[in-house]
Amino acid sequence: MPASSTSTLSLAGRLRDLGDDDLVALLSLREVRDVRVRDFFDLADALLDSTSIQRALSELDRSTIAAVAALGTDDTGLTVARVVALTKAAHWDATTLEAGLKSAYAIGLVDHAGDKWLPYGPVTEQLRNWPSIGLPSFDQLVSEGAPAILAPVSRSDIRFIDHIASEKAWGAVN
Repeated sequence: MPASSTSTLSLAGRLRDLGDDDLVALLSLREVRDVRVRDFFDLADALLDSTSIQRALSELDRSTIAAVAALGTDDTGLTVARVVALTKAAHWDATTLEAGLKSAYAIGLVDHAGDKWLPYGPVTEQLRNWPSIGLPSFDQLVSEGAPAILAPVSRSDIRFIDHIASEKAWGAVN
């Protein structure tokens, strides 16, 4: 689905104003696969494509995703204090959330004007669709803990498990 014209126009303006080094930095963090990019509007459309947005979101931590999702609650933009209030159940502080919003801004997922952080429509829409693809909603992001991280299995455990498995397999053959 194409990005909204307002979001595309806003992001294209930002991209146009970036210096070469900043543009290269943004593009090194965001993958653009569309070979038809001819100008900043095409690049903005490519960055606001749902697949590109999802890829970028998958690289962010939970607090950053929640901060970006919070922006989707108000199209006119939110201050960091308001984002903190909306995510209070998760107990993230203003410094953490502002750092996350700055990261999201650096990769073209949100905009910033004055003291307000502004959502891009396609990013908000992507996050609102998360529950339909088995990912957490905004409410779940802020009210539920992150899933447990599985500890890696040590090499000695792997060898032990492989040894037991081979003995069982060998016993089944004989």
